[in-house]
Amino acid sequence: MTYAAQLASITRTPIYLVRLTMDFCSRTFGTAPCNATGIKCYNTRPTCVFTTAYQKVAGGKVYKFTSADAPIPFKAGERPYLVSVSVLPTEINEKRTVLQRASLVFSDEPDGDVGIDPYLSSRSSVQGTFWTKFLARNPNYLGRLLEILVGFSGEPEANFQRIFYGKIQTMRYADHRLYLESADRGVDLSDEYWPPKLGLRLRTDISSSEPIISLTDVSDLPATGLICIEDEIIAYTAKNVAANSLTGCTRAQHGTTAAAHGANENVDRAIYYAPQKPHTQIALMFTDWGYTPNVEYKSTSLVALGTPDFKLPLTEAVICKPTKRFDLLAELLELADAYQWTNLDGQFEFARRVPNAPSRTYQYLSDASNIVLRTGRSDYREDARITRFLVYWHRFITTTDDEDTKYFARLDVGVSPDREAPEWYDKEYPEELFSRFLMSDSESPSEVHDRNVANFALRNVFRRRDTPIELQCDVELKDEGIRVGQFVRISTDEVVRIDGSPVSEQLFQCIKREYLDFQFRLTFRRLGLGNVAYVAPNSTPVFSSADSDDKVYGFIANDSPNYGMMDQIGNDGYVII
Repeated sequence: MTYAAQLASITRTPIYLVRLTMDFCSRTFGTAPCNATGIKCYNTRPTCVFTTAYQKVAGGKVYKFTSADAPIPFKAGERPYLVSVSVLPTEINEKRTVLQRASLVFSDEPDGDVGIDPYLSSRSSVQGTFWTKFLARNPNYLGRLLEILVGFSGEPEANFQRIFYGKIQTMRYADHRLYLESADRGVDLSDEYWPPKLGLRLRTDISSSEPIISLTDVSDLPATGLICIEDEIIAYTAKNVAANSLTGCTRAQHGTTAAAHGANENVDRAIYYAPQKPHTQIALMFTDWGYTPNVEYKSTSLVALGTPDFKLPLTEAVICKPTKRFDLLAELLELADAYQWTNLDGQFEFARRVPNAPSRTYQYLSDASNIVLRTGRSDYREDARITRFLVYWHRFITTTDDEDTKYFARLDVGVSPDREAPEWYDKEYPEELFSRFLMSDSESPSEVHDRNVANFALRNVFRRRDTPIELQCDVELKDEGIRVGQFVRISTDEVVRIDGSPVSEQLFQCIKREYLDFQFRLTFRRLGLGNVAYVAPNSTPVFSSADSDDKVYGFIANDSPNYGMMDQIGNDGYVII
């Protein structure tokens, strides 16, 4: 029976499959180039006795575990140790996407090392339990890959569907059980800094014109680049590793002032990013971080952030202090009007914060066909509403990350006066952005850049001035194809139009996907009450005859009585933003 047939079957036996990928050596103990002697290792790096010959197998060694309360599905070495699985879903938010996390519990038992120990036949005896030996041989488990899949008894492994892909954070053994915690790839952004923390200091005093600078260590600095000492940025053209010095130094770079500095003063690496559109800047930063397109991130979704070009402002920055990677990415995403999350392939994926796009594809959900009865509920997110957006930009002191208005030369404010008026909220709902990536001289002519920054502030207000509606509902496994970030058209009576009728094919984005014992709980956010007015092809019908795909375009105002704008029962109109 196929996986699709199992989904429709009344009787089925669900099974979890967990795959752990650990480092493993491709060499054979005692065989050149591994010239090890004595007690044999277990082909893991921590047990290696001839480390110069260690060579990690591409793809590592995969350990497989299945549900303890279900039949062994493949009979190909998987171990029925999995006692419980808890997956906390990722959630797309305006500011910080919530990481997807997983908690697993495994049972333990005495194990004979079959399929584990490559030299089992040469051992005089075997003892111990599976997990105690696993931890002893693989104490370097931190950051290794973990997958959780679901399927049914009788199905081949290839038909199992992935519901989680992340990295191991902790393993704890207690009371004959292993407790494992994992998080998606976004944890790297939260834990790592850019530029990296190097702990460098000056070895000697230097004057304000010294061209050679001696540090405690230069080995981790690039061959050429920038450093930051107190409030001065200094460029260098070469480094002398033996002497731990930087040569060819040019002082007072990027608007800073040359100054004398004392021995033992902290020294940080600095990095300059030249003017680029936000999505291009993200790609350059990913390259610096060693990320590979379509491995660590879905490159097509990143490139798509630049199409169409909504006159996004150019971004430019000197990063002078170690900053969490997530904070750098979060600002660039905001400037790109975009979201980021980790998909089920373990890749960062991206999408524009626009309600409609001509190239976008949609899935359709309805109360009648998809939503489990009495599981739908809507939530009006008052906390996500803003009526003014303040952008502080052109930081004229580049060597500090302090979010204080005194360090910024420019301010642009986007305001929705009607929403702040007594007829609406009679209140201001402000949000601030202190930007390190917006500089006044990034684009020529400067008037174009100024206008793009101002429009960016206005777009943020327009997009978020109305209280967003979030819709939560449960769906069956047949709709498991809906993923976080996907755009969906929903027909439901949980959200109504102004005449009280249920919305039909209303546009939402899936922001959360939670697995609940072979059902899914999905959370969607409604995308705005106005569409972006793209220029329509000549074949596009008038508004009253247009279907939902046509309506992603703007319409010439000759369609009486609507004239391409909002009608009397709340259909989405168009606005130029």
